[in-house]
Amino acid sequence: MTDIEAIPSETFPEALKPCPFCSGRPYTVGTSHGLGYVIKCGQCSARVESDAGKKDAIRQWQSRAQ
Repeated sequence: MTDIEAIPSETFPEALKPCPFCSGRPYTVGTSHGLGYVIKCGQCSARVESDAGKKDAIRQWQSRAQ
C-alpha cells in the first residue's frame, strides 16, 4: 500500500490553471500523513511541491510563469 493519494483537481473549489509548459491538466498528490502536497501535470509531469500544505502548493502552481 502506498502513502501517496492522487486527487483529481476538480475536487477542489479552486480552479487549477493548465500546465504552463504543455497546457496539460494538473492533479494534486498529497501524502496520507498530510505532510506535504504536490501538484503535477498529468501530461508532462511538471510539478510543484510544498511541505506547507495544499494552499501553498496551489499558490505556487497558480503563480508559475507562462
